[in-house]
Amino acid sequence: QPTCCKGIEEAKAETFVILDSHIEVEPGWLEPLMYRLKGPEGRTRMLMPMIDGTNAETFDFEGGGIGCTLGFIWKVIEHAVPDQQKDVQKRAKRIDPVPSPTMAGGLFAANTEYFMELGGYDRQFLYWGTENLELSFRLWQCGGSLECSPCSRVYHIFRKGGHGYSIPGNAVMVNKLRTTHLWMDEFGELARAV
Repeated sequence: QPTCCKGIEEAKAETFVILDSHIEVEPGWLEPLMYRLKGPEGRTRMLMPMIDGTNAETFDFEGGGIGCTLGFIWKVIEHAVPDQQKDVQKRAKRIDPVPSPTMAGGLFAANTEYFMELGGYDRQFLYWGTENLELSFRLWQCGGSLECSPCSRVYHIFRKGGHGYSIPGNAVMVNKLRTTHLWMDEFGELARAV
């Protein structure tokens, strides 16, 4: 059982935060996330911080990263996308939260009870990969929402090529196929064809 799953199940707090081990936060990063999770309207939101980059060799902070709005490409991989004009027009200020179709893996905050009502992380997933897309699709299709808070900034160390750990041969593909089967209906065929 993955450690994060066990931690969420045992959590006594109303909310929880998941951050990968290769993340560094800046002062004040948590408050904007927690603010949006408050009250009944915040219960069904998941929040992610804006993701800036850290150089993997020098550990210097870099701008860019993957920003605040993520979508996916047909290979079932998350992908940074520009803010949608319809969402930009709804924002009164640049610091207002931004809806995002999908999230990056390992960087989000949520209401503990609601997360478990959604089913938590999919227990049939193998090791690592695609859990962020599966959770994003499930969240939106089950009445929740996903937002990014531009005022919450974290720094992600992006590896240059490959994975930082070994993954059994077909684990990521199995997870992608499961995601397309469960949540993409007839559009899953398009993704599986790529």
